[in-house]
Amino acid sequence: MGILWERSCKAGLRSEHNREGNMSIKRVVPRKRVQERAGGLVKKASAKRGESELSRKLQDLREQVDIVLPEMTARIAALEHLLLVKQLCARKDLIDARQFVRMQEA
Repeated sequence: MGILWERSCKAGLRSEHNREGNMSIKRVVPRKRVQERAGGLVKKASAKRGESELSRKLQDLREQVDIVLPEMTARIAALEHLLLVKQLCARKDLIDARQFVRMQEA
């Protein structure tokens, strides 16, 4: 009974035995709820994986900004210094330009 039982279970079939012999073979029908639940778990896992990937990309962008921002600030300061040294603009012009940029950002 063991080998036949295993084969019938693997094939999705189940036979019921009694003292008189084999009864009708019945097909085991999988429940829909179990299949939907398994699909839902896959979707949740892939959503979490997507969130973690998005979080990693956001962290990479933060690191890039942290590297680039000080360098850009230093270059702007050097440019302002050269403009003042070469007397191409007055200090008041630079202050007015900064104020104009701040108003545009708001």
